[in-house]
Amino acid sequence: MHLTLINGPWFFGKRLEFLSQNLGLAYLAACLREAGHEITILDAVAEAPTQRTCVRLKYQTVYRWGLDYPEIVQRIPVRTEAIGITVPFTNNRIIAQELSSAIKVRYPDIPLLLGGVFPSTQPAEALFPAVDYVIRGEGEHAIVAFANGVSPNKIPGFVFRRDGEVAETGPVTFERNPDLFPFPARDLLPMETYVRHSPRGLIGRRSASLISSRGCPFQCNYCSVHPVAGRLWRPRAAERVLEEIDQLVERWQINHLEFEDDNMTIDLDRVKAILNGLIERRKKGIPLTWENPNGIRTETLDEEFVAMCPPSGNRTLYLPVEHGSRDMLKKMNKVQDLEAVERVIGWCGKHGVRTVIFFIVGYPGETDALWREGWEYARTLRRLGATRFEVFIAKPYPGTRLYEECKTRNHLIHPDAENVVYDMDFAGVRTPEFMEWEILRRRRVMKWDLNPKSATLKAAVSGILPGCLFRRLKAIQERWIGPKEKDEEVNH
Repeated sequence: MHLTLINGPWFFGKRLEFLSQNLGLAYLAACLREAGHEITILDAVAEAPTQRTCVRLKYQTVYRWGLDYPEIVQRIPVRTEAIGITVPFTNNRIIAQELSSAIKVRYPDIPLLLGGVFPSTQPAEALFPAVDYVIRGEGEHAIVAFANGVSPNKIPGFVFRRDGEVAETGPVTFERNPDLFPFPARDLLPMETYVRHSPRGLIGRRSASLISSRGCPFQCNYCSVHPVAGRLWRPRAAERVLEEIDQLVERWQINHLEFEDDNMTIDLDRVKAILNGLIERRKKGIPLTWENPNGIRTETLDEEFVAMCPPSGNRTLYLPVEHGSRDMLKKMNKVQDLEAVERVIGWCGKHGVRTVIFFIVGYPGETDALWREGWEYARTLRRLGATRFEVFIAKPYPGTRLYEECKTRNHLIHPDAENVVYDMDFAGVRTPEFMEWEILRRRRVMKWDLNPKSATLKAAVSGILPGCLFRRLKAIQERWIGPKEKDEEVNH
């Protein structure tokens, strides 16, 4: 069977925030090819990373980045016998619906499948009129079974229509040993575009994404990883990870690695084995660097790991602290050892490793006092040596416990989630404690206060202005910073 796998356009703001390799499609393609099937991958974003279309949605103006729908349809090989579309973000719901409709007009008799985050978290909603099947969770085993001719009603994780009603097969099965999967079929991706566009914006680096483990045993209320990757943490062997890295270096001259794991360091001995392998390769003259953009849990780390980071090529650790109030961490259902955070920051300072701290504001139940408690803790981390702070707004993504909580308590500003794109400056939530504008303001105040450039500016201003005037200006800034305006262009 010939299958065409499509990564459709993405919604972003005026700037394409990142361009990451679609490992999901690459893994599906590798498994299908190993089973004897022919595969075409169309990546609409990577094939046209500078092409954007302004779209006016119901509540906001966004930009659709990548190939237009007619261009995608035109590029589907005529010999295609099945078409799969990945929807990696809830934000892309509208795109998935429009793209599937456009494809179905041209190919009405070809089975059309949807997979990814949105179909996994909202399978019934993802079964659009033009969609024949939805695949929940990991899709490798399911799509191979489909291509091999197994009836969809016998494949775990499939969602389809039966007598006009939405029907689901048994529970999603997750492969306990991800090393049984072949390496992602990166040769079917526009790799040269990917490697020249580092997700972290690193100049002169040739970047590649990879996954050394799958799944997450934790249950944070705001996270939608479980429907996609499961609750069981499933590591790959260090030897296989290093073998994949060698392939990346040899074939695509990769010199920067982005580990996309949700919980890379649960087994610290395994990770240290990977780092030792990277150290050995760097000693041989291979200039590898690496990062963990999804973050690393501080309570899993020890000083030896931190000390190994610089010689293995990593000088920045991303730490998802999320909040400095234990009461708020409980509300988020976030397991976080704040003392461990402080220890890790101390080790990082000792061994020359920068730290990027993730914080969340605007979570339901966050009073002014709790917000200030979290802010003060962040200041404590700054004094201990934390390098940079990324402050995010709590986003009620459909399929999460946070979304259900907000929906039940009428916290959603726009209950029709299909019309919302959750960008960095769009809260989407109002609570008895915070209005939307207040959440946006407090995020900006924290970023201004905590980050190095802001600190430099404050020091310069405070050195020029009398103390009373400086404090007055700061108070005005904290009171009046609000959301920036958005452009309005073409109606959706």
